[in-house]
Amino acid sequence: VIKNSKKYDIEINSINNWIDYNDPNQLILLLIHLGLPEVDNLNKSNKVKMGMRHGLKEGRWNMRQPIGYIKGKDENGKPLMRIDTNKSFLIKEIFQMFETGLYSQNQILKMDKFSHLKLSKSNLSRILKKILYAGKIRVPAYKEDEEIIVDGLHESIININTFNKVQEILKSKRRIKKSSYDDILFLRGFLKCNKCGGNLTGSGS
Repeated sequence: VIKNSKKYDIEINSINNWIDYNDPNQLILLLIHLGLPEVDNLNKSNKVKMGMRHGLKEGRWNMRQPIGYIKGKDENGKPLMRIDTNKSFLIKEIFQMFETGLYSQNQILKMDKFSHLKLSKSNLSRILKKILYAGKIRVPAYKEDEEIIVDGLHESIININTFNKVQEILKSKRRIKKSSYDDILFLRGFLKCNKCGGNLTGSGS
């Protein structure tokens, strides 16, 4: 930003820590002034991450509430999401219908009774893979810590047996079409996104 401003004959400076840009030695001071707040921000960011991770390990979901839940607090005033009575029964019905193996995701999306949820194919797929609805919390791997699943403090919408059954059905439906095979993009269909679990693809660009 400082370099770009110079193109327009604008000099960025501080009254309390004035920098003479004509003196190369003073660039060391500039780097210190710019670096210290950056280090402070990184330290704060790490503290927030560790705090959120600690909360997840305790079974307390501290991120954006998924469809079917709303913000709430426990008896001690700490954040604890609660069930959205207007939508949770629809989420439960989606899992129960898909569990039977008689309905595809596309068929469920086309049903009028689920239009209130404003679902797309991608977020329906994410919903079906979210163990949060079974009262569990997935704590992602971080540095030396491996991924773990803990019991959540929130109320579940479905039971763990239903969730596991849905995962089995999802795995059985993951087939790679022969027409999608490409000698150049031979890993297409095999690589998964580590955030949403969807297939990664490629292009010739």
